[in-house]
Amino acid sequence: MDLVTGRRNRIPVARLIRWTVDDLMPHARELGSERELEGVLEILSRGNSADRQLRVFNANRDITEVAREIAEATEVVPAAAGA
Repeated sequence: MDLVTGRRNRIPVARLIRWTVDDLMPHARELGSERELEGVLEILSRGNSADRQLRVFNANRDITEVAREIAEATEVVPAAAGA
């Protein structure tokens, strides 16, 4: 559904998300929240964790590599002393 015109047109979800982010960005700037919306655009451009996991699995069909990628992506790095 084309939310702008109200017509039943096929529109990619990514395009609708970009339009929504464009509409919200002035308000996000007022609130100091631009980074959060930029994060949405970053996910659209590079993919989410499921996309990364599929790429790893499709590269070598090894679920162990997928588990390793998840562990590395979620590893907590200790903060520097005195930081």
